[in-house]
Amino acid sequence: MLLADMYQFENSDDRSDLTGPWRLDFGDTTMVVASQAGAAPRLIYFGASLTLQIDLGALAAATGTQALANSPDDGGHLTLWPFNGWGFLGEAALVADGAPDFILTQVHERHDGLTLELECISTRLRTVIYFNVFNDLLECRTHIVNAGDAACRIYWQAALCLPLPDWAQVVTLFGGRWSGEFRATEVPLFEGIIARTGRGGRGGFGGASHVAIGEAGADENRGRVLAAQLAWSGDARLLIESLPRAGQQLQMGMALGPEGRWLEPGAVAQSPSVWLGASSTGLASLRRAFHDGLRQLRRRASVGQTPRRVHFNSWEATYFDIDEARLKTLADEAAMLGVERFVVDDGWFAGRCDDKRALGDWQPDLAKFPNGLQPISAYVEALGMDFGLWIEPEMISPDSTLYRAHPDWCIAVPGRRRSTMRNQLVLDLQRPDISDAVFGMIDKLLTENRIAYLKWDCNRDLFQTADAWRHVDAVNTLIDGVRAAHPTVEIEACASGGGRLDFATLTRCERVWASDVTDPIERLRIHDAMGLFYPPEVIGAHVGASPNPITGRSASMLFRARAMLGAHMGVEADPGRMSAADRAVLTAEIAHWKAARALLADGIWSRLALRDGCYGWLCAARDGADALAMVASDSQSVQGERPRVCFHGLAVDRDYKISLVEPWPQPAARALGDPAAWRRGIVVDGRSLALVGLALPLAVPETAWLIRFE
Repeated sequence: MLLADMYQFENSDDRSDLTGPWRLDFGDTTMVVASQAGAAPRLIYFGASLTLQIDLGALAAATGTQALANSPDDGGHLTLWPFNGWGFLGEAALVADGAPDFILTQVHERHDGLTLELECISTRLRTVIYFNVFNDLLECRTHIVNAGDAACRIYWQAALCLPLPDWAQVVTLFGGRWSGEFRATEVPLFEGIIARTGRGGRGGFGGASHVAIGEAGADENRGRVLAAQLAWSGDARLLIESLPRAGQQLQMGMALGPEGRWLEPGAVAQSPSVWLGASSTGLASLRRAFHDGLRQLRRRASVGQTPRRVHFNSWEATYFDIDEARLKTLADEAAMLGVERFVVDDGWFAGRCDDKRALGDWQPDLAKFPNGLQPISAYVEALGMDFGLWIEPEMISPDSTLYRAHPDWCIAVPGRRRSTMRNQLVLDLQRPDISDAVFGMIDKLLTENRIAYLKWDCNRDLFQTADAWRHVDAVNTLIDGVRAAHPTVEIEACASGGGRLDFATLTRCERVWASDVTDPIERLRIHDAMGLFYPPEVIGAHVGASPNPITGRSASMLFRARAMLGAHMGVEADPGRMSAADRAVLTAEIAHWKAARALLADGIWSRLALRDGCYGWLCAARDGADALAMVASDSQSVQGERPRVCFHGLAVDRDYKISLVEPWPQPAARALGDPAAWRRGIVVDGRSLALVGLALPLAVPETAWLIRFE
């Protein structure tokens, strides 16, 4: 099910003429669309809010396009649905059999949006473009209707095609890999095409699902910026094109394979939704729009509405070496730290001693759990925690009872070797019998055991299939079925870490596991980039072991814990291997997170303007009364002490009592000018905090300050 289908927007029966102009307002942004007779609609304005009194007709006349010298007579300019005809030589919004050329046929104006209908006479294809205002975001999606008598193939269908405003100069791309997710790369917008395509059935790694575009010099608190997120968990395509005589455009949508997608007569091809935000006052407003929009969508879907509970996950503590006695010891230790949810990761089911076998055989290993999972679940609950379990239900191991019984259940190309990744194959969930069997397995686990939480993993790419988008739809349908049958069970989306990260996933799942790397320095970077689109309560972040099992880097417990405070906090490291001092620090930091979680889950987040190896965030209550901030340095300063830290996002007309939450990081704390004053609390007004800032010792690596504003 597409995200856009989870709620309904009613179309008005009133149809305006086909010239416009038509206006949409969302956040502090106005978008104005107009048309010329027999042409596709064009964007005549996108930027800071216009007055309600403006004469849109005069604006359209004043901004009308003209033919350029040595160019097609009609100009060949960009529209909201460009096609390769009538002089346009750029990337088309629809690539299909034939040579589609579209004219505007109907317009539906609504108080919360605009619907544009276009038709191609030669191919009998119709395009419906939806713009729906939701909070301070704009939901964009398209439908292609085959009104002809013959089937046709679609090779590309843009969910969003947006001619970019003149101020668009710099592009920020977000790509990555396993243990290195969401790397932000800034490039200037240049003549030609910037393109990303994400393959493998998991949209989080390919870098085609998120983008930000702004004017040069835009930052957290100034400048014109826009950003877009494709609400789709599968293959995705992003392109930004700058044409020498036609302008610039952004397109995003679902990526199809080389064979395309067949559209039968009368059928409709629905795109995923793209969520578009814009701001004329910098990234902070844009961040707030995405956070509040996703929170509202989750409320509508009844997802993530219970308070976030502190997790313990067994993976880094035990890997596959688990049994009932070992887990009971871990549960005792986790409960003493203040943990509220105990999740048993991989290794609990029959025959699973490594990653080479047993996926699909979802029965407890009786050698490890002689009486099944109920005793450990009951033990965890008696300690005041709820019980969670890891599963990877989309996959199958060639060395498994299920595969030996049903070798035809995996996705495979006849005559080709069945290529594995992490020693596993993918179940063909498009087949109803297989999907029903997998649902039955999950339903049995949840019915026979007291399980409050599922960590739903997907540890390999999807390949050897021509219609990966259908598989993603089948996975979403399966998750929807599990939620309907067990509405109180929460689900975490994990896909080799952050492989599934989008608005569609987060209206089905309570949170995502952002990355398999728990290294605090890597996590500071990952959370910083993800935070533009996603609020902290949906980003799973656990305190890992030291040295870190992936990077090999060692870090103090205080630094490891505080790096995770700006997300949904948990623990991955084995408490039994910690020193008493480290356990005390971790217990205190968990208590700090619990005390602040209501603020963190509803507050307004700002990224602090830091550089030279520093990261920071501030979360302020909506009434401006309280705030919490974290500032960290990951490396040695090259110029001695770092500049003062300015805190934007507080009420400028209020005074704040500021305290540095203890324990203080060492050796940085020795550089504090007046420790006694900081312990008493220093009073500074919000305007001075934004303009002058605070001098915090940040010269040495692994320094993390937690600052409370009251």
